[in-house]
Amino acid sequence: MNRITQFAPVALIALLALAAPLAAQHYIPAQACANLTQSFFTHQYTYPNTADPKTVDILALQPPGVLNMPIVIWSHGGGEGTVAPMSDWAAATGLSCYFSVSLGHTLPSTMAATNFCASQNPPIAVGPDCEEAVKKTYKAFDISAAIDFLETLSAPGGPLEGIINTQKIVVGGHSGGASAMMQIAGAKRHLGTPLTPNPTVEDTRPVAFVGLSPTGPSYAGFYDKTLGGNGNSWDSIIRPMLTITGDGDHQCTGQDWPYECENLGGKAPPWNRRAPFHYSPGVPGSATTKYQLYINDTDAYHNLYRRNTSRCAVPPTATQPVNGLKCGEIIDHFDSAVLAFIDFWAGSQLSGLTYLESHQIETAHPSLNVSWRIK
Repeated sequence: MNRITQFAPVALIALLALAAPLAAQHYIPAQACANLTQSFFTHQYTYPNTADPKTVDILALQPPGVLNMPIVIWSHGGGEGTVAPMSDWAAATGLSCYFSVSLGHTLPSTMAATNFCASQNPPIAVGPDCEEAVKKTYKAFDISAAIDFLETLSAPGGPLEGIINTQKIVVGGHSGGASAMMQIAGAKRHLGTPLTPNPTVEDTRPVAFVGLSPTGPSYAGFYDKTLGGNGNSWDSIIRPMLTITGDGDHQCTGQDWPYECENLGGKAPPWNRRAPFHYSPGVPGSATTKYQLYINDTDAYHNLYRRNTSRCAVPPTATQPVNGLKCGEIIDHFDSAVLAFIDFWAGSQLSGLTYLESHQIETAHPSLNVSWRIK
């Protein structure tokens, strides 16, 4: 294991330092840890409904000397297949004294995928439908397997006994990782043809969820009533959930995902990524449980939500067209929302709830226009 004082690219650290000084409206986490210890695991488990092995890579960042830590698990989007994409988010939550994990997802073997599809009711035929069904579920299965692994490490006599608290787990994800997070939270997705929602992926152990650039209806199996679904994909998400998106959180130039550019039911893009907040229910008589941060700025591009600053520079350039000062301010907003949410729902810090319900985040950086919704 390696002791590290900062687990973030030098470029990102520099941009955060250049951002305007934090205003009083910026959330200050309840705890701060200066160092993190890094561990790497490859965990093997049996793929659901099969006898076939599957692995998930786990990068764990641990603040030394802290006991009974809540856990934050981060899941990446796309097909990167490594722990790197969400490691910066793991560092951000780790430095707030949470045991933080970044997962690396790889597809299951052909045999595991075939056997999984054959186990569905009705069975899903080998071919494109099976490939889609596996892509829509494997990251969620990896998340549950990682939780199983952490429970083993924290059991009596285990190396993390007394150090981590598996009763207080937050799952976060970006893009496709947010899709997996929502399934763990209880969202339904159509797997194949016929379009039957899959009810088997929810995991009841996490207490709260963070979705960065979450997927909305019309893509990747998510649906709402306007698209012919029986209800909405998010109707069963009762547990607390924070989602973050914005004007730049799409690719409408024709080279990528056209679903983000569709006019869905008269709702112009990027309404699609707002839909999980819109459709997931609040809980009457309780504290607010659903939150949405929306960045009203097209410079908040899709990968910035996973703290990737590759398009940011001071001053901007032709290949890095977004002002690095603004990137730092946007990430400050991400941190305020995410850390306040985790501090309350996993860390039991009332300061987090006070901040979440205050709307102070809307003026944390006056030069940046953001919207904050709660229910």
